[in-house]
Amino acid sequence: PGPAEHMSERELGDLFQDALKTSMAAVEMPFNISHVNDNMRKLKPRFSLQQHTRFRSFGAVCQHFEDEGLLKLLRNEAGVLVQSSRLHEAVLRERLLTRFPPGGTAQETRDRRHSKDDRGEGKPRGE
Repeated sequence: PGPAEHMSERELGDLFQDALKTSMAAVEMPFNISHVNDNMRKLKPRFSLQQHTRFRSFGAVCQHFEDEGLLKLLRNEAGVLVQSSRLHEAVLRERLLTRFPPGGTAQETRDRRHSKDDRGEGKPRGE
């Protein structure tokens, strides 16, 4: 969007979801909403909440998406935290698929796990 153009609700939702997924992949929940804000800025460096949306604070954006059912917020002495999200399972699944790509047999997966790794050992731990 240009300096005075507002993002559509869908564009804002897509950006927020991408930033939320990035945050969930990087840190354990609960985490401060500032992680999501930081990731939104990394994904769209020229993005300005006040210039490109109808919202005046990031807390209001988070409240909007909590009302939409995207996430559950926790407010305490540490601030406003992301407690859970309906996207969490998808993030975990993506992490597992990255670690254990589909298509291999169970034995191939075990073989990959037990092959030489950064410890320089050929056996799993504990053997």
